[in-house]
Amino acid sequence: ISKHFYRYDYDYREEWLGFTRKLSQQTPGPAERAIEAVAQLVESPGGALWIWRDGDHFALAAHSNMTVPPAAAGGGDREQDAAFCQSVEHHQWVIDLAEAGQRAPVPAWLARLPRARLVVPLLLQDRLFGLLLLQEPRSALRLNWEVIDLLKVAASQVASYLALQETTTALMTARQFESFHRMSTFIVHDLKNLVAQLSLMI
Repeated sequence: ISKHFYRYDYDYREEWLGFTRKLSQQTPGPAERAIEAVAQLVESPGGALWIWRDGDHFALAAHSNMTVPPAAAGGGDREQDAAFCQSVEHHQWVIDLAEAGQRAPVPAWLARLPRARLVVPLLLQDRLFGLLLLQEPRSALRLNWEVIDLLKVAASQVASYLALQETTTALMTARQFESFHRMSTFIVHDLKNLVAQLSLMI
């Protein structure tokens, strides 16, 4: 009843157009654009994004209008981070750090970041791809089902977007190595011919 007779706070057409425009910009990098695109949905001034690497640690991908201490760039205790990731992956919660009784045990290094407010999981095919931390919004934020649904949909798009960027980068690197390997094979072959000719001359 509350959903069907609810007056929406967002014009979803405008929000989605703005979100898509932000992701499509050329600068800054893709991770920074992802932070800014999600942050603008809740009027947050900035945030930071970590990617869950190799299933055992966080790696800071980018931050926007926010200072991240070096101690937090690689996450914290790996066992605690893994337990937190399993909880977030299972429940798929958007965590409000301003809540007194949080639903998931947030790692201390994450909760201590300056003006941290929202932790948005980036899920890709129901697996945790990364975490997006948003700072305290400029205006009062009421984290209801509408805001949570909007953030989850945006986070899903961001996870797919960043995964595609990483795959493209990995493919380009592999192609560069393949070209280098092919070139080095030709060079070695030519050197062998020269060595053979010199050996015959000697």
